[in-house]
Amino acid sequence: MNNYQCGRLFLIVLFATQFSVAQKILRIAKNGSAEYTSVQSAIEKAGPGDIIQIEDLSVYEEQVTIDSTKCGLVLRSKNPASLEKPIIKWQDTKNQLPKNYSQSQHSDSINYYKNGALRVLRAVDISINGIKIDGGGAAPFEWESVWNNKEPILHGNSAVNLWSASNVVIKNCEITNAYFGVYVFDGNQGGIFANSNPADIQPWSDVTLSGFGKTGNHIIENNRIHDNSWGAFFESAWDQGSIIRYNLFYENHHTSSVSTLLSTFYQGHIQPGGALLFKDVMLSPMAIHNNTFWHNRTSIAGHWQPGAHYLVFNNIVAQPDSLSAIFMSIDSKFTSRMHHCLYAAQDRKVSTRTVIYSIDRYDPNEGYIDVAFEVSGVDMVRVMNGMEKVEIEGMEVTGQIPLSTGTLDTTFFAEWVIKPGARITDFGSNSTVRWFEMKFLSTDTNSPDFLVPDWDDADVKRLVLDQGWPQAGIIDADGSVADIGAIPKGGRASSNMVIKASAPVMVDGTNANVTFNLLEMEKEKFKDVKIKYLKWINNVNYRFNAFGNDIPAVPASSVIDVNIPTETLIMGTNSIKITIPPRSDNEHYAFLEMIVEGKNEDGKTEISNVGFIPYRKLDHLFEVRVLDYATGKIDLDEVREGELVKLSITPKNVNGVPFDSMVSSCVLTLGSGFVLNSSQNDTLKIPEVKGTLIKDCYFTKTPSSGYDCVSIGGIYGNAPFFGSSKLIRILPDNTDVTALKKIPVPEIKIKLIGNKLFTNFSNSNSDDKFSLELFNIMGCRVAKYSNITAYSKQFNLDKLSSGLYYCVINFRGSVVTSDINLVR
Repeated sequence: MNNYQCGRLFLIVLFATQFSVAQKILRIAKNGSAEYTSVQSAIEKAGPGDIIQIEDLSVYEEQVTIDSTKCGLVLRSKNPASLEKPIIKWQDTKNQLPKNYSQSQHSDSINYYKNGALRVLRAVDISINGIKIDGGGAAPFEWESVWNNKEPILHGNSAVNLWSASNVVIKNCEITNAYFGVYVFDGNQGGIFANSNPADIQPWSDVTLSGFGKTGNHIIENNRIHDNSWGAFFESAWDQGSIIRYNLFYENHHTSSVSTLLSTFYQGHIQPGGALLFKDVMLSPMAIHNNTFWHNRTSIAGHWQPGAHYLVFNNIVAQPDSLSAIFMSIDSKFTSRMHHCLYAAQDRKVSTRTVIYSIDRYDPNEGYIDVAFEVSGVDMVRVMNGMEKVEIEGMEVTGQIPLSTGTLDTTFFAEWVIKPGARITDFGSNSTVRWFEMKFLSTDTNSPDFLVPDWDDADVKRLVLDQGWPQAGIIDADGSVADIGAIPKGGRASSNMVIKASAPVMVDGTNANVTFNLLEMEKEKFKDVKIKYLKWINNVNYRFNAFGNDIPAVPASSVIDVNIPTETLIMGTNSIKITIPPRSDNEHYAFLEMIVEGKNEDGKTEISNVGFIPYRKLDHLFEVRVLDYATGKIDLDEVREGELVKLSITPKNVNGVPFDSMVSSCVLTLGSGFVLNSSQNDTLKIPEVKGTLIKDCYFTKTPSSGYDCVSIGGIYGNAPFFGSSKLIRILPDNTDVTALKKIPVPEIKIKLIGNKLFTNFSNSNSDDKFSLELFNIMGCRVAKYSNITAYSKQFNLDKLSSGLYYCVINFRGSVVTSDINLVR
């Protein structure tokens, strides 16, 4: 019997060897005691995933920029939790274009949205921890007749700028002294909630959804954001939602000099200043919870096309810097989306009065005796427009009447009194949004008790302590239900699980398929992870050209309880199925919001961020699969960077029926922001797809999270297509070798004789290395040999059973494969 059976040999140009470098810590000290003396010089030398640590408390007067080549970068102080922080200080007066209509027509003449002292530009997975960022002073600017040759541009400088970035965490920072403390500009025209707008500067891309999941998903937490004109400004956010939690927003309003300057601007009246401002965020969700607001001009304000669908809970909105009704305040629009928040009066001072009650009682010796009781209390509260009705509970008053026979206790009722904690009834009869003039231990910014609730006060105990929204499941460090506000008595609990949408919700009738990624921060591990909270926001309206509080509230009927799956979730990609109400043809936008909980390595319960998985009405999709290279049949859960895989893309109708026409204008992207390389070692591009398309490719880098997914969007006529693979763990390539010189046609012979496999290489050198892998017919790798000198070799296959195997050899940047039939 002939034991040698060799299938056809074929050559594939593989890849230039990828380098996997261990995470480095680059240290900075201004006095020269560390490797670097400036922040930017360290960033320029850093690689993706490195840590840049500022060792001292110096002021670094420089503009700092983190771009897309630095994905996974960590910028931190030596002691992030300390109130004493190193300072990055810079007033950006350069990035203020366009100044006229002509410049507005050229993308290279538009840079106002890149203005900032610390800028994160198109980067992914960035962490800023424990830094003070000083904008150098608020610097607003207005240029006339820019947009459409008639509308002015009104903007200002930023302390922190997140431009077209994704997965940025800003925590334990102090952000101050700018027009915008934090400026987030998404502008992702391929985001799932992107809509064509005639005013857009860039030509509108027809590739709807091709950039889904590539921007947004930021977490802004545990910061002090103060003394800016605006604390944080989100503009043109069309993709994934973000989280704003456990921050102190205070003294965000214009200085007198800025107010004077704005009064000379054409649009100065629409910039009142305040804590949060939203513009063109009509559809993308946000979660705003457990923050404390004090002495801001407004708390939540809307500019052009803001939204009323954000999830707002557990916040304290204390005294503003001054009382006034401002039409841009949109707090009142969250009637079905706000829970367990406390508001001090924002519009006008509360009204109090004193009433004299005459109470008579019969004295057996003196007859009836009248006694006057003076009762003082609040009789009118107007928090702001749309929040002017509060519950009048009245108050029971007790007193004593002296009689000849002794003192008589008496009780009567003052029916007009409004008590602290009165429900704001504009939010419904069961409102958990209440009026309360918050009491703090200190309002001195230098005090360690600054904006700490006065826990000894009876009303604070009743209204703040353990009074967070229980349905969300947010807890404090001591395990109790969350307190309201940013500084809980029991301490802030860890929250290192992150939910990130990997694909839009797919709806078929009333059945919804939901795919999302569950990732860990700080490399913390979790187990017993289950869904704690789940709501379907059934319909989000898109009202073009809405402004300020002229936006529709989300009706309570659109906030839908859905069945919560009981299965345990895994870290990585999860898929669940839920049942939703039937959708009409004109309901184009919705989203699912969820919170999960699990046990950390210490056995303590941790709660995730609020995760948002968006829905947009689609009739078509791409099925995207990452398959093993040997057989092209097995879906992979993990792969090593640089190893060839097969990428399978199939256009389908949402009902699963294959779509046979050509889908064009396709854009392929990775969730990490990195790229796939083709087997020819260039960036893989797939401009069009018809039927099932199979491409050989490899992942070039390991993301800082360790996971990646492949997404593709395209269009047929006016019909958008979108699809995303499941999350794949990308393992680093730890082979430390130099790049290998390719040879045009390596002469490699493979022969099987008996139970021995022989390889032979022509024209090989003594230092040439190769690797050999064997796969069984199921695609499972049964053997791997790495870094073998490329002379004639033999491999003993005694441990393998009879059957068909696939042999893959990597040599000098080329690949040879063969099938072999092992016969005993």
